Amino acid sequence: MYIIENVVSQLYIGCSSDLESRLKMHNGSRRPGWTRGRGPWKIIYKEPFQTKQEAMKRERYLKGLKAGLRVKKLLNIIDDPR
Repeated sequence: MYIIENVVSQLYIGCSSDLESRLKMHNGSRRPGWTRGRGPWKIIYKEPFQTKQEAMKRERYLKGLKAGLRVKKLLNIIDDPR
């Protein structure tokens, strides 16, 4: 599970088994999606998980936070991941 940030401080949360390759996709602008055209992106946080299901559960939790609280909570999570 990872969090990336662009130059205007927008955040994106996702999960991948190959983070460096995934970051290249986000920055490559060839793939359609929310991050396209909003880069460049940099990794600001990552959490390893044993299974894809665990990573996706964490991703859903973070994406489900209320928008007003999300940035503040994400910054707290980055400072204290668990």
